[in-house]
Amino acid sequence: DALHVFIHADYAHRAAHVLEKYGDNGKPMEQRLREKDSRRRNYYRFHTDREWGICPNYHLALDSGLLGYDVCVDLIMAAARC
Repeated sequence: DALHVFIHADYAHRAAHVLEKYGDNGKPMEQRLREKDSRRRNYYRFHTDREWGICPNYHLALDSGLLGYDVCVDLIMAAARC
């Protein structure tokens, strides 16, 4: 009994978010995002035996770069109440 949500964004939005939240650590941004995605993929696969990011594995997929965080939260909360 869970609502499965996949939140994604384009490269520019993801890079800006990582810089804002974690700062510059000297690694190229592409490498940082690739490593983070790899960790997410492995975590998801370990806990679900499914592939991360494949739409049929989720009830809801949202583009936070397009919608913004607040709208994503509102949509998730509305879906959770259903």
